[in-house]
Amino acid sequence: MERFKDILLQAISISFGILCLVSIQGVIEHMQGYSFHLSWYHPISFVLCGFLCTIPYFVLDILQLHPILSSIIHISSVYAIVMYMGSLCGWYADGEGALFISIGYFIVYIFVWFIMIWMGKNDAQQINEALKEIQDKDAS
Repeated sequence: MERFKDILLQAISISFGILCLVSIQGVIEHMQGYSFHLSWYHPISFVLCGFLCTIPYFVLDILQLHPILSSIIHISSVYAIVMYMGSLCGWYADGEGALFISIGYFIVYIFVWFIMIWMGKNDAQQINEALKEIQDKDAS
């Protein structure tokens, strides 16, 4: 259940991050005088990309590789998924758009890991509080 929660949280965070980046890209292009539009399939492509990006996490969790190697594989594979989905779904049309998506990828990647760390700390705090309550009841 905990793994499912992590995967769902990552997928939602990644999808939200992609949506924010594409929105920022739209604002920038609008301010530069360019036409910006989203196709009907773009929102679902963000969600699909979010879930596809959780696959490396799940696979690497099972493989139990060295942490540094695992991190390198994770960053690279998720980047490949994002860039492939971006190309396939038309999130960018040229090298400048690909560069923007690449920079945005690293921003979202850091954002998602901060969310995961924050949620982990909250879970640990809740567990510690529950254990403390149990300990206090046993001491009484």
